[in-house]
Amino acid sequence: NSANCDTALSTVYLDGRVLLPGVYCSGTMELRPSTTLTLDAQNNTNSVWVFQVGTTLIARPASRVLLLNGAQASNVFWAVGTAATTGQSSFFTGIILAKTIVTIGARATLKGRAFATTSFSFDNGGLVSLDASYTSVNITLDSCLKFAVLSKTSVTFGLGETVFASGSVGNKYL
Repeated sequence: NSANCDTALSTVYLDGRVLLPGVYCSGTMELRPSTTLTLDAQNNTNSVWVFQVGTTLIARPASRVLLLNGAQASNVFWAVGTAATTGQSSFFTGIILAKTIVTIGARATLKGRAFATTSFSFDNGGLVSLDASYTSVNITLDSCLKFAVLSKTSVTFGLGETVFASGSVGNKYL
């Protein structure tokens, strides 16, 4: 809802911007390939960013979200109306709350957390999904040494590939 926004973004492209804490809104948001969005906390570690995205959030290959001057990944929220995608070799920061799916590209890094309303799968249609051509992925859940996967339907790893996972991996039917 744009009425709750500090800034309604006139363009969907976030790259090249330096944003101060606040609530930002747009129908879609995108970081183009090999570009950077900088979030500047101005030396206030309690600074918060909320990005309200009407439909899709896309971080194209090799794009990145950079935290500056005390900004914390745990204080960056991406509320996405449908799907969120991080491209190959991208570095994405924050907590993604997507209505349907979060896709993490090959060799991409997510520093934060990702949530979606569909099932969890490492190959299609779920909480964290790796594209079919991945060779490795690094998902950082803040400073957690373990991770948990909870799903109402299923948990799937790989596309016939060997996938190595560490942490607590399980499937709990609610």
